[in-house]
Amino acid sequence: MRAWVGYGTVKGRFAALVDLALDHMASANPMTSLYRRLAAAGVDRKYAQTVALPEWWSDDLAETQAAKVQAVGILSNHLRIPFELLWNENELVSCPDDTKTKFKRTKGTEIEDLRWAKCIAQTAAEYAAEATPQTFAGLPDSAGEIRCQILARNLPWVSLESLVDAMWDGGVPVIHVSEFPRKSKKMDGMAVMVKGRPVLVLCKNHGSIAQSLFDLAHELGHILRKHLSDATALVDTNIQRTLDEHAGTVIDREEREANASAIELLTGHPERRFKTQKKYITGDDLAVICKQHARRLSVDPGVLAMSVGYTAKFFGSAMKACQQIDGNSDAADIIRAKMRQRLDLSRLSQDDAGFLLRVTGGEGNALPVGQ
Repeated sequence: MRAWVGYGTVKGRFAALVDLALDHMASANPMTSLYRRLAAAGVDRKYAQTVALPEWWSDDLAETQAAKVQAVGILSNHLRIPFELLWNENELVSCPDDTKTKFKRTKGTEIEDLRWAKCIAQTAAEYAAEATPQTFAGLPDSAGEIRCQILARNLPWVSLESLVDAMWDGGVPVIHVSEFPRKSKKMDGMAVMVKGRPVLVLCKNHGSIAQSLFDLAHELGHILRKHLSDATALVDTNIQRTLDEHAGTVIDREEREANASAIELLTGHPERRFKTQKKYITGDDLAVICKQHARRLSVDPGVLAMSVGYTAKFFGSAMKACQQIDGNSDAADIIRAKMRQRLDLSRLSQDDAGFLLRVTGGEGNALPVGQ
């Protein structure tokens, strides 16, 4: 019950009555308690309404039992929560743990902090796999072989676009999942196996395309090194983009192997690094140098800049160089555009296709997909 403090005027008392009526209306809606239970578990109401539920949904529809069943079913599918748990108002909602997952965490990050992000990204990965028409026939044995295949297409280096294209050509979906519950932490990337098909997921919006390119190559490295042989998914909280120990972080064997595969794919050798003899270099100068040498070395200029940044500790200059090299291009936009080109959304229901597009940063309404 609202206190009447501050409602001394006739206008104020009228406003109070309106507020009380709205409170009663909200509490009377069958969805209100469900949203509260979800919020207590970590999924805020706005996310549930605008991302997890389809755009045609209105809470007023839940006044009928059939519509409420449909809404709970959709939330159950998209958030991976058992239907019975969501339906029973006396049950506490919890973040599900329905698959075997390896969590590669950095100090200060708990598994519980990542559970919703992992579940949502895994749902998106499963939908992407289902909507991929290209058959997956297996990957080459090494990162070096994939590099050779890409360069054989008369391309100067392995870029984000060329790597994403090569993955989709081989039946490996690549998606960028960006929409998570408000309080959920997000990971850098994730490798998922869906019925024998790998799916590569990126989540962070980095300041350079080269960082996202390395993260994608790193997740592919986990697949190539068979790190998921005993798991369904591998979550990388914060990818360490160097083979060195630094900042007190111990990089485990699988992370080192994934890094080595990434470096081999992007540069031609698993331990190849680039540096400068200069004590300091500006971002402008570094961008010019990297552009000049990229074709000769068959290495993406942004990767060159980031390699110098990590090796010589010119990280600020490397980021500025990448900004010049990238121009107006954005990694998430590149991945999203490729995904839209490659998916056959008619393989999904309209609700599932809309969810996939919303969590990957696209629009999910008015989709010409299967019913």
